[in-house]
Amino acid sequence: MAKYQLYDNAALSVAKNEGEKHIYARPVNSVTFTTADAIEAIQQKCTLTSTDIIAVVEALRGYVQQVLKNGDRMKLDGLGTFSVSLSCKKAETEKEIRAKDVRFAQMNFRAAPEMNRELKKLQLERCASGRKADSSIDDRWTSVIRFLSQNAVMTSQDYLALSGATRYRSYEDLKQWETEGKLSAKGSAHSKFYILTNNSPEA
Repeated sequence: MAKYQLYDNAALSVAKNEGEKHIYARPVNSVTFTTADAIEAIQQKCTLTSTDIIAVVEALRGYVQQVLKNGDRMKLDGLGTFSVSLSCKKAETEKEIRAKDVRFAQMNFRAAPEMNRELKKLQLERCASGRKADSSIDDRWTSVIRFLSQNAVMTSQDYLALSGATRYRSYEDLKQWETEGKLSAKGSAHSKFYILTNNSPEA
């Protein structure tokens, strides 16, 4: 059963000079499953060996990547459709845009109708642990160390769920640790993730 917590955006609204307050639900993602987990689960449901499954996964990844590199879409029945979006520099006329100014922005995924129908059956339970908004920044940093000891990277959404703090507080924490040199931000603005630096003290 999936768990969720309720949050309000009061702090974020104040930061943006917005007076309206909203309550919203956010899933509690306590575990990040990996390719290895998927391979083990698939192996238990068929006669393929883990080596065979790895080969299939790698072949599929390579094929999807090639399709997207050609500017096409990849539809996997029952799963969804992958596509890419582009970005270019700001300009008022088309003549100002050259080929070098257009580049890959991010990969998009649109779930298949069958997938959405199944996910609508999701059973939810409110997380009993409650918010961690009152925890100290040292406690939240310890949680980050623990998370990154088990995961290669951490996204802002990962930290949002991990900390239990408001979106604004989470943003401020990540910015502070990046400034202090404890975390290093990688990726683009739309797909940023964080890793520990060599300057990060151990928990």
